[in-house]
Amino acid sequence: NYYIKLVIYPTELSIVEKAYLIGFRLGDLNVFKDYHSVCIQSSTTILEQLNLIKTLFNKYTNVSINKHKSGTFHAQFRLNKSFEFLLPKKDIIEDWILLNNECFISFLAGYTDAEGNIQMYRNRLRFRVRTYDKNILYQMHKKLTEMNIHSIYRLESRAGKYNQNQDCWSLSINKQEDIKKLSKLMLPHLKHAKR
Repeated sequence: NYYIKLVIYPTELSIVEKAYLIGFRLGDLNVFKDYHSVCIQSSTTILEQLNLIKTLFNKYTNVSINKHKSGTFHAQFRLNKSFEFLLPKKDIIEDWILLNNECFISFLAGYTDAEGNIQMYRNRLRFRVRTYDKNILYQMHKKLTEMNIHSIYRLESRAGKYNQNQDCWSLSINKQEDIKKLSKLMLPHLKHAKR
């Protein structure tokens, strides 16, 4: 008797799903091409982040997890060529994402799941993303302004401070009405357990 394991890949992800995965990739994943595969790696000490990576990709492939002595989890896996849209690593949001509000919100949710946080601060909700991706944050700020959601975009700290080798930028939303408006749009797309 022979047993054949069939792995069924999606022929087409929706553009909204692609936008989320691109946002998450730009925030958290190392992606490169190896022969005919798209290879993905990520390291984290946060169990919820590890679980999210497994949830996102286990349906397409086997996600291999190794735990280092330091307590860091290292995930790596291969995807087929239909995931080549994850290869580019540029400090920009592509036009097709910016021109579609649902795609933009999905991208923002993916990027937030990777890099952002939504938390209570002095009994008020606060949304914040800090990263080296100056242009991505600026484009987010501009698009949110177009959607009548007030955000603050600023230089958080200069290179050299806190042992960082690049300037760190931040995007934050502090007004409760703006956070509520954004939350209503973004909640259907957020996947991180702590978001």
